[in-house]
Amino acid sequence: MLGINRFVVAADSDREAMALGRRAWPVFYKSFMKLWKLHGTQPRYARIPEDFDTMVQNGGAIAGSPATVRDQVRSMVQAAGANYFISQFSFGDLGHEEVLHSAGIFARELLPAAQRFREFSD
Repeated sequence: MLGINRFVVAADSDREAMALGRRAWPVFYKSFMKLWKLHGTQPRYARIPEDFDTMVQNGGAIAGSPATVRDQVRSMVQAAGANYFISQFSFGDLGHEEVLHSAGIFARELLPAAQRFREFSD
């Protein structure tokens, strides 16, 4: 068993997803880093960038339209030989409705495609 865990923002367009991620990420980052900064240290293993664009570029987050998210998830899973994918939809200041919309897109648009892919790869 090999899994992949990523921050995911699925929206109706790539632009909308990136805007949501760019807004929410600094809030998450500040909270995540609070105690390390307070004590003048850095996390030993979790190296996360301060900005969402870098997080996406480095592959730690996925943001986009259903097609963009589907293609990126598929690519990551195939490259790693993973058999499961964990999505973290809620982070930073994303609101309840924003998170539900993102998770709903993922469930509606990506899960059926993942099932079809698994059927063909078994």
